[in-house]
Amino acid sequence: MKAVRWGAYSCVGLAALLTAVTLLRAGALPGAVAALAAGVWWGVGYWRGWRWAGDVAFAALVLLAGLGVFLDAPPLGSLVTVLLVLAGWDLGRWSAQVGESPRVEGELDLVRRHVQRLGGGLLLGGILSGLALNLQIDLQFGGALLLGLLMILTSRWLLGVLREG
Repeated sequence: MKAVRWGAYSCVGLAALLTAVTLLRAGALPGAVAALAAGVWWGVGYWRGWRWAGDVAFAALVLLAGLGVFLDAPPLGSLVTVLLVLAGWDLGRWSAQVGESPRVEGELDLVRRHVQRLGGGLLLGGILSGLALNLQIDLQFGGALLLGLLMILTSRWLLGVLREG
């Protein structure tokens, strides 16, 4: 479980650093400082056992990534930030939940399956988000509504497949 915790620290640390660099390049020094502070806050909160601290840092880093897009920073940095902070937040929460158990059987297999599911979700989210950044399709309201319904149904099916596997 120690490797999962270090993975969570690494993901959030990289997300905070990437957000800070992205915001610095966009000329937002206070935002860069806030991103680094959010990363440190998450680490301190995780170390102290404050689960809520990770939630606050997660929200702060996602909002700061959005600020980067608003300030015309390259959106790829914000996309990678969101994927990293999501991975770190998930790994941190999951390792804390599993760590509360007095005994975990098949820990290595449990970790492997969780990381595979997380990686699959991040990969799919990253691919779809990358496509959304590079494609522009003009749709009427009905087409957008139909596409949204298709996405909801596909996501529901995909989640069912991931739960079974």
